[in-house]
Amino acid sequence: MGGQAGRLASYGGVSAGLRAATALKPVLAALGMVPVVEAVSIPFFAEHITADDEFVPTSQIEAGGKAMLDELTRLATVLRDLRETA
Repeated sequence: MGGQAGRLASYGGVSAGLRAATALKPVLAALGMVPVVEAVSIPFFAEHITADDEFVPTSQIEAGGKAMLDELTRLATVLRDLRETA
């Protein structure tokens, strides 16, 4: 698993699971993964679920997701190149 990029998406109440996500970053590092700085936090997750059980994100959640995936793509490319030259 070493040399891989890792990302976290958290959800929950007021803190949106940020304490748990913060606690997991050293675990990712201990596994040899490189945590992506950008993360998606979804406060009050249940409020984003429709009557049809569909998740409907706000524009801020979508922007956070895009930023995280953009950073993940950038970091994964760099890490792949490093693994290939090692």
